[in-house]
Amino acid sequence: MSWSRQLAGVTLAVALCSAVGGLSSHEAVLASEGHAGAADEIPPDVDTKALKSAQERFKRSFDTVDIDFQLEAVRKYAAVQHKTIAKHLVKLLRDDEPNLRAEIAKGLGKQRSSAKTVGKKLVKLIDETKKDDDQAKVVRGAVIGIDRLGYVKADGDLKKLIHHADDGVVAAVFRTYGHWQSDLAIREMLGFFKKYPDEKSFATGSVTVDTGSEGNKDANAAKSKWKAKYGGQRGWRPRPECTRALIKALKEITGHGFRRPEDLEDYLSDSKTYVDPETIMTRMEEAERRVVFARWGVIQKEAAEIAKKEIPGDDGATKRAKLYRKHLYELRGELMDRHKLRLSELDVIVEGGDAAKW
Repeated sequence: MSWSRQLAGVTLAVALCSAVGGLSSHEAVLASEGHAGAADEIPPDVDTKALKSAQERFKRSFDTVDIDFQLEAVRKYAAVQHKTIAKHLVKLLRDDEPNLRAEIAKGLGKQRSSAKTVGKKLVKLIDETKKDDDQAKVVRGAVIGIDRLGYVKADGDLKKLIHHADDGVVAAVFRTYGHWQSDLAIREMLGFFKKYPDEKSFATGSVTVDTGSEGNKDANAAKSKWKAKYGGQRGWRPRPECTRALIKALKEITGHGFRRPEDLEDYLSDSKTYVDPETIMTRMEEAERRVVFARWGVIQKEAAEIAKKEIPGDDGATKRAKLYRKHLYELRGELMDRHKLRLSELDVIVEGGDAAKW
């Protein structure tokens, strides 16, 4: 047991908040937390009387073996801004309990009068924390603390975390840039967006190998090279929490709700001439939108029929599905060319169309 659990006093209990319905555990916690912008005015430290009261209250309430009560004690203590409290909380980061260290790191984000000193400590905490599932919550807490402080100097360290294996860490990094309305990591965010373009899919990339041998040696060598580059099956999964946080952050940073990575690329190529796909509903006449909507329904049937003719029977379902997508994308491209649409604009028309009326 660490020294921080040996404080004397009487335990005070406070009930904890329940998670917000419909959100992941990380999102539920963050939904109820306030985050100050990097340029917000820093309030003054509390006076000596308020400091002493907070210290005495913390000493009494923290002396318990119940981790939930300890976490609540830290939250209340950290909410009182004073350089003395900031120093005390930094010392408590030595504790060996990950949940407690994570809560302390988040709480340090409220010590904005000590932002420079605390920010450095949180960056150091990220660097020194082991990269395993149990310790990821500590890194996540440090990111939230940095976010609250508005400690923009941590930008370089935050960018590295965009490639972290823990979804909560990555989502917290995106939320930080969104709260700051900072485009410092927008290129890195684009890279992530390309790999995880929506909540249900992911994309990696391809590799080329030529061993000069016959048979399947090229294929086996390419498979090994691909796994070495993209991490094997462990990384083969969508990351919906991250993608949601990314898209929301990009909206806060740029003012645009990007639907696809291609939209962000267009924006970055020339932000002044960028046209938001959502405006297609006013830029294109309803009559033409009806034509596009109707043709999209026909295209899906045509692609299915072509694939069925090329590979009939139940045994070829997988190959037929691939052919269906191939023909669907080809026909979709023709439709987009005919009406001069971007893919996201087609998405908007299809989602906004009224099948009953059109």
